[in-house]
Amino acid sequence: MVAAVRAHPLAGQLLDPERGTPERAIWWTDERTGTPCRALIDWSPANGRSLVDLKTTGDVAPDGLGRLFSAHGYPIQGAHYLRAAAAAGLVGPGAPFVFVLVSRDPPHDVVVARSDPQDLAWADDQCERAYEMWRDCTESGLWPGYSTDLITVTMPPWARRDAEEYL
Repeated sequence: MVAAVRAHPLAGQLLDPERGTPERAIWWTDERTGTPCRALIDWSPANGRSLVDLKTTGDVAPDGLGRLFSAHGYPIQGAHYLRAAAAAGLVGPGAPFVFVLVSRDPPHDVVVARSDPQDLAWADDQCERAYEMWRDCTESGLWPGYSTDLITVTMPPWARRDAEEYL
């Protein structure tokens, strides 16, 4: 996988060991909500123009990446990490958060991708809501969870069928 990433023209350049800092930990407090935050950025290029996160996955086919980004919350991670880097003075406004995706199985295909700007704007709003929720829950001592009321649980139809087969 390392060789595949280094051989990729864009990924190899983004993750050049001579041109950046790996695993940069950042702690900051969100100014608006007072929420304590932290992030561990995989790679910060020395030019300060972007942030990079390396992900291994089963498949890097472009037509499935939207589902992958959604399922794993990559846009939210990107928005949060961009906030971290801005708070630390590492990047300016509009800096991209780039994912280097590499497949686990040979030939270890590599794709460099970023979130759609609309998705990243939505994700930034989600970060803001999460920070507000943290602040509100910390102040009130009340945390969202499951219902405290009596609930009714219905077995799925297949469960009854399976049980009846054994009686």
